[in-house]
Amino acid sequence: MIIPLAYFGGVGIVRAITYLKKSYVGVSLLTFFAGFIVLESVFAFSMYYWHYPAQAHVIRSWQCGYKELFTTYGEELKMKEHVHMTSRHGQPYIYYLWYLKYDPATYQKNASYTGADEYGFSQVKSFDKYVFSLPASKNDPESLYIGYPDEMSDNLSQSKEIKLGTESIFEVYDPVTSNTLREN
Repeated sequence: MIIPLAYFGGVGIVRAITYLKKSYVGVSLLTFFAGFIVLESVFAFSMYYWHYPAQAHVIRSWQCGYKELFTTYGEELKMKEHVHMTSRHGQPYIYYLWYLKYDPATYQKNASYTGADEYGFSQVKSFDKYVFSLPASKNDPESLYIGYPDEMSDNLSQSKEIKLGTESIFEVYDPVTSNTLREN
């Protein structure tokens, strides 16, 4: 049905344009509609390419910031005994495996999963020293805590942040360095 509709729609548009070209009002209408379509296209492209990707909820739902997290704090992640991270958006274990170049055989032996949900999928709860949930108390000196700013609000003043543009994506809280900050 699409092919006949496209054909007859195209024929209708061509006939309307040839009919409207014959009068001054028709040319004015065609100019107005062409200008409106160009203006609407420019607006849509500017929203899609510049404004929409700069919003915080979009950046988080697109799971941005992991590369910056691992390039900035990769060594600290490897040194800590436990690393707790939020799993609110997506499955962050994938980024850990990729950016830390984690051995797949070791991962398969150590991974812990949740039960299957209503759709039959399970999530990775933890593997090795990486746990994908944030505890209520974030004061273990052997742990590093990574979450979104609203999840880390109790430790926000002592946290380091990962930013993309003007948006704060992750807050990284290390109880050891925060105690040192408080003592100085």
